[in-house]
Amino acid sequence: MPEADDNKSLVITGFEEIWNKGDWAFASERYHDDIVVHTPNEPDPVHGLEGFKRVWSDLRTTFPDINMAVQDIFADGDMVAARFIVTGTNTGPLAGMKPTGKRVKFDEGAFFKFRDGKIEEAWFAFDSIIMGRQLGIAPNGPPPLFFIKAMDFVSKLLPKRAAQG
Repeated sequence: MPEADDNKSLVITGFEEIWNKGDWAFASERYHDDIVVHTPNEPDPVHGLEGFKRVWSDLRTTFPDINMAVQDIFADGDMVAARFIVTGTNTGPLAGMKPTGKRVKFDEGAFFKFRDGKIEEAWFAFDSIIMGRQLGIAPNGPPPLFFIKAMDFVSKLLPKRAAQG
């Protein structure tokens, strides 16, 4: 499966060149100008390379030494799934909060959709509670009851949206 192998290679190189080194020349060569990026900390998908660069820039401001190391990667046709370890030190503001100076290390996952050899859409997911606990901004122990109820409510909506869409 040469296409799948090429796509996996592009994702791995992308983590190193873009996320870890900040080489945006690489991004413009390998990502579609109209890329759509879904992240858990944005209310709506981010559209275009400039929006994607803003997401990356915000992350680098919060964690200037951020590193994303791919642990597992799978590809099937035009889709690639990756699991990676994120590490970094919080020396910049995060969601309006002052820096904690603490290091984080957590798993993150992402899916990438390709078109014509370039990434056209990406979905990122991570456990923000784990990260928050490491930074000292989220409580230890089980999630608050309100959070559990809210997640239960959202999970009941998701199958309805999938069936409609």
